[in-house]
Amino acid sequence: MNYKPDPIDTSKVNLTTEHLKITELLAKNTHDIWAKQRISEGWKYGKNRDDAQKLHPGLVPYEELPESEKEYDRVVSMGVIKTLLAIGYRIEGSETTTEKTATVDDNNLSLILESLKKSSQLNLKSLQTIRRETINLHLRYPEIFRILGEYILKLGEPLMAYDILLEGLKEWPNNIRLQQLLALSLARSGATQRANNLLLELVNSGKNDPETISLLARTHKDLWQQASSPEESTQQIALAAQRYQQAYQMSGDYYPGINAATMTMLMGDDEQARAIATEVREKCLAELPPLSQRSENNYWLLATLGEVALILGENLEA
Repeated sequence: MNYKPDPIDTSKVNLTTEHLKITELLAKNTHDIWAKQRISEGWKYGKNRDDAQKLHPGLVPYEELPESEKEYDRVVSMGVIKTLLAIGYRIEGSETTTEKTATVDDNNLSLILESLKKSSQLNLKSLQTIRRETINLHLRYPEIFRILGEYILKLGEPLMAYDILLEGLKEWPNNIRLQQLLALSLARSGATQRANNLLLELVNSGKNDPETISLLARTHKDLWQQASSPEESTQQIALAAQRYQQAYQMSGDYYPGINAATMTMLMGDDEQARAIATEVREKCLAELPPLSQRSENNYWLLATLGEVALILGENLEA
């Protein structure tokens, strides 16, 4: 068989906040239709799926579904909406519906935020439209700035993310997450020293949480790679190792842990690097699900285990 799927191109479709609200409603309705059909066929809820006994763990209200299941329904629903728009249709509500949802307000904001957080289907133009349509809520909801900033960074647009986050910080100057993301946007746009200065200022002002310290360590690692002299290189790699170790000791998380091990090894302290790497391996193995239950969500755990193996000299394992 030489079948080659050729779906309608929806990559240039521009979604609005109205489409996001409809997406979440359609996702819930899609689940309800499926569940109603299953129940009519004699299926019941069961913790584990059993086709013989007609038991299924998905026979619960949409709100109680795992995020992976919700995302499946959202992708299907958003795909339908984008396809209709791509082939020239318009989606309009009735006058009553339009009056209720024509503007983004407190009542339907949760639907928009939920779709923004979980959707992998939005393009940059859609995000720009959503930003304009939610402008009346920006002064009251820093969450919008955070989600838009994070998503636009994922799309590889750090300068645009910087503008949005800077706008948010004018209204919410003490919001730590907006400050962290602003520093990250600077680092990704090449302004490493500015990012380093901002994060160091945060740490010195008492905001020394593991996330801020990990970001600070990342900027020291970048500055090490950009160093123009042996003295600067030695200083920056030592600072990177120190900050990653600090974040690891505070959080116990494998991300700063593996970076601490790598930076320590590059400094020449192999014994300490192997000790940290061994601890990190134990943490990763404890979090890693059985082989039959693994998914793409386990990528970073597996990548970290590969890096651990390299540090420990287990090249075949890596």
